[in-house]
Amino acid sequence: MSKFEVTADSLNVRSGPGEAYEIWDSLQKGDVVEELDITGWCPIEMEDGSTGWVFRQYLEVAPETPAPVPAPEPRPSPVPTPSPIDGKPMKTSQAGLEFIKQQEGCVLHVYNDQTGHPTIGIGHLIQPGESFEGDITEQQALELLATDVARFEEAVNSYRLPLTQNQFDVLVDFSFNCGVGNLKILVDQGLDQVPQRLPAFCHSGGEVLDALVKRRAAEGQRWSASDEPPWITWLKSKLGFQEGINDAEIDTWFQYTTLPKSAWDDRVTAWCAVTVNAALFINGKTGNRSALAVDFLNWGIKTDDSPQVGDVAIWDWSNIGKSGNHVNFFLADLGDYVRCIGGNQGSQGAVSIDRCPKKAIMGYRRPV
Repeated sequence: MSKFEVTADSLNVRSGPGEAYEIWDSLQKGDVVEELDITGWCPIEMEDGSTGWVFRQYLEVAPETPAPVPAPEPRPSPVPTPSPIDGKPMKTSQAGLEFIKQQEGCVLHVYNDQTGHPTIGIGHLIQPGESFEGDITEQQALELLATDVARFEEAVNSYRLPLTQNQFDVLVDFSFNCGVGNLKILVDQGLDQVPQRLPAFCHSGGEVLDALVKRRAAEGQRWSASDEPPWITWLKSKLGFQEGINDAEIDTWFQYTTLPKSAWDDRVTAWCAVTVNAALFINGKTGNRSALAVDFLNWGIKTDDSPQVGDVAIWDWSNIGKSGNHVNFFLADLGDYVRCIGGNQGSQGAVSIDRCPKKAIMGYRRPV
């Protein structure tokens, strides 16, 4: 592998080889990366070991031993700077856990599943060395489910696939039911083939089981169901918009707030709440017209315990040693972090998809 230096002022890092793939982050001029290929769209190895994609035209061979330079002054940023690539694993959504529970049922005593395996709780296959005397509680059943799901989440995440939350939940449920060996067979032909291939996994002991036919059908429906509201689709079309380049369009978003026209051209004005209001109003929802992030705590439906894609996320950076507040949209739960999309983010002040630390969250609100 060779080391290459970024020559563009800002270079988008994408999840795959082409402009149709999601922008995960951006590199700055002078950043050095390890390139894994040498033509067209090429994968690069980042500092955390993850792989992103950039266009080869904007890389040149970096010096073997670059001369030391003084560390640049930190640039002020309205939000924390994310890691080079959003490498945090996805987690099963609350709706996904409910889907598994619905498929498996919850039995608080030992029983044999349809294939004759001793089982308890929510589809927990009893392992060698495990012993359950009498009934367990529903809480114990949920704890067993959390342990089992974590193992299958890790298996799905290992493929580093560009999944929606619904698709991730389906693959976790499928792995839970059919095993990680069959997961590999299912996804090896590409994500677009998953719905068509699901019905092939309805056999046990050489026979087709009606319960498995129904489960695969439910997974197929969930896979194809859109979990992306229109305001998120619209905002994704604006990824990369930033101050100094797209001011003309960004300024029009201020009309969806109560800020006076004189504030629209003030580049000091934070526009994270402006972006949220514009995305909502343009796509048929009613925002709160406030330019203050914290005002969204007094708006919408509170969903702190179970946020969904498109819910508004409100942040307090003082919880992580920074200052100020921020607001954007929830995309996915990443454990200690949350994947979000919003405006006025990162060092460039851009529309971007970033990771935000959970300990900074103030609350989630669902548009009505």
